[in-house]
Amino acid sequence: MDPNFSWLNSPITKLALAGALGGVVRWATLKQPPFDGLISVVVGCICAIYVGPAINPIMRPVIDLAGIDLEAAQGLGGFLVGIGGILVSGFFLDLWQLRRRLLKQGSSTDGQA
Repeated sequence: MDPNFSWLNSPITKLALAGALGGVVRWATLKQPPFDGLISVVVGCICAIYVGPAINPIMRPVIDLAGIDLEAAQGLGGFLVGIGGILVSGFFLDLWQLRRRLLKQGSSTDGQA
């Protein structure tokens, strides 16, 4: 039986790898302890898969100016999101918590008039 490894060449796998490597760079640069570094790698991988495709349109002017091909640009986007994965996820979590806090404050003041 010959195993099928064609999924290793898929765009999602490439984004995941780029994000994970971005997490590794963050880990090595910040000299994090092993557990924190592992979290950086996992979060970088997840963020690259789900946020990476949204970065490419933002990076389009720089990509066109530099003459980078589309596949390399997608990898670069995944890598950059991987490096900043903790920041990206932290931003969305903070935004979500702020929204919840504002909704709670709004519902507690609605009954008072």
